[in-house]
Amino acid sequence: MVLVACLTALLGASADFDEGAKLYDAMQFRAAEARLRLAREQAVSDGEKVPVLDLLARTLVAQGRVKEAEDVYAELLALAPHASPPADVSPKIADAFQRAKVRLYPKDFVRLLAKHDAVTLVDPWRSCESVAVTAADGALSTLPASPGVAVTLPAGARSVRALAGPRVLASVELTSSDAPARAEAPLPSATPPAGPAAELVAPAVAPDPSRWPACTLTAGVV
Repeated sequence: MVLVACLTALLGASADFDEGAKLYDAMQFRAAEARLRLAREQAVSDGEKVPVLDLLARTLVAQGRVKEAEDVYAELLALAPHASPPADVSPKIADAFQRAKVRLYPKDFVRLLAKHDAVTLVDPWRSCESVAVTAADGALSTLPASPGVAVTLPAGARSVRALAGPRVLASVELTSSDAPARAEAPLPSATPPAGPAAELVAPAVAPDPSRWPACTLTAGVV
């Protein structure tokens, strides 16, 4: 499958992800889930974890565990607020992603994360049209709205506003060039949902009649 090939290319170093992707492709969803949970624990960066979470959520939906899939997508979106919805998937997968996004980020959610000389726009719903910067002398400049991208601020910037037309969606005041900005509010977080306890299933053993005690029934004898 194209999906599995693309995701495997992203995480070629993860043996558990590779195996989980193959099992998913083979529709062995329970085994795929176990491998993908291991891959999630081993991921060392958000960029590695996001594809794992996406495939894990799809695996859970395939097993009918849609609410768990929604929780996994919430974990993904907490790491990557601007992640694109999964493409070419069943309505159940698309709906789980959408519900997780609405739960984590209300429709009017916009944040500005500023640090010293740069600002990052967090705008999951792409509501912002421009970013206005006000300098200490009152001069106004405009930056493009680039969600998720740290944009360098002009020298002397003292406040930043995210705008949709004349409407202010978010704002942040910059204290000074050597002090951190006063952020409007922290970003939401999602606690990773606990997976099921690991199971070791012993192979089935056929009954052995030789292990049963002998029993004789004689008709007419009590």
